[in-house]
Amino acid sequence: MRSSVVLAVAVSGFAASSAHAAPAISDVAEQDRHPTATVSGADSIEIARKPDRATDGSFLEENRVDYDLLTDGEKVGGRWLWERQLDPGTYWLMATDYATYTEPVSLVIPKPTLRYRVSAARGGDTIAYTLKVTPLGEELPYRVCWPARGKRRCVRSTVAGFEWTRPGFDIVSLSVHDVSLSKRRRQAKLTWWVGGKRVATETMRFRHP
Repeated sequence: MRSSVVLAVAVSGFAASSAHAAPAISDVAEQDRHPTATVSGADSIEIARKPDRATDGSFLEENRVDYDLLTDGEKVGGRWLWERQLDPGTYWLMATDYATYTEPVSLVIPKPTLRYRVSAARGGDTIAYTLKVTPLGEELPYRVCWPARGKRRCVRSTVAGFEWTRPGFDIVSLSVHDVSLSKRRRQAKLTWWVGGKRVATETMRFRHP
């Protein structure tokens, strides 16, 4: 009779332990594009671009971005911070113990604040204007505009960006004839626009013979 009671207690304790150890993930957020979360009962975390899952509960392989094995410290402490940065976009995270998966939790990585800088290099009657955007991991259309004879003229171009940890560059070359500067009017204010936002200004000056 005593052994039966001990066995029943052991089985009950094992069931309670198993239920407590079920993987869980919460408080999903980001720090400078590094995903973070509170986790328990998990051995790893999977990251995907869509929440679609296979019958075993894992993310579909074509949508999977990466996964991270939890360290002993992360398992005990219950807090996870991934060492890698994610590109801006929407992601889905799950915690798993390789047998059970949590429900996917969404995470939005915002685009970092873009910084704009214009530099000029003169050559004869032409000035090459370089627009530098930091950081930039995608193509960014923009336009350069200036007043000309009561109207606004613009040149459109695109900054090529490849990584969100590096700047992107583009060059637009303008001459005195493009801006229609006369001998009386020897300067013009150029304005750089991204969408409807003014991001930089520069004064174009020429010395006429």
